[in-house]
Amino acid sequence: MTTYAGYDVLEVKPSRDGARRDDYNRSFAILGNKRGARKSDDRAQATITGRPFMWHAYTRAEVSVLRAFLLARRGRAVPFWVATDDADLIPTVAIGSTDTAITIKAAAYTQQCFARRARRRLAFNDRSRGATVYAKVTSAVDNGNGTETLTLSAAIGATIALPNLVISYLLLCRLGDDIANIRWETASVASAELHFVEVPNEVPA
Repeated sequence: MTTYAGYDVLEVKPSRDGARRDDYNRSFAILGNKRGARKSDDRAQATITGRPFMWHAYTRAEVSVLRAFLLARRGRAVPFWVATDDADLIPTVAIGSTDTAITIKAAAYTQQCFARRARRRLAFNDRSRGATVYAKVTSAVDNGNGTETLTLSAAIGATIALPNLVISYLLLCRLGDDIANIRWETASVASAELHFVEVPNEVPA
């Protein structure tokens, strides 16, 4: 399994069967009075995002990969990276193997993500080769012309043509439950319906 910034990276693609809906939770307490305004205590300081992940394994070897991943997690204890596998940021130009900056269509990334120390790890997927490279954003600038420029900690070391380049957020997650059930369809085909919970406060600096 690939390791990035001290954690395993789950590179198995989830099943797209059915609707996939993220959930959002935030830990806070409301201090109420019989009279006057109520006050809230924001415990988490951030919204906790969860998402379903359906993992299908079609051979005994793939089932072994699934089981090894779950055992290594130790329930909810050991986090891991997983890309959203969505086109979260839209590049405006191709990226070269020595480029340390990318230009994207304006998406309020500078104001809403980078300024809040969120979503600074990205996955660069070359759909033509099925290869993915990971990098950290070290600075972001809104150019004021409908684009933003993101500076990376290092060049990704690959040239990816624009039609094939998909940029996704790389999320640090943990399992949502200590116990994960594997459902056997046949003697060699199995699936697991997992739930991942993002842990943004544990992302390495």
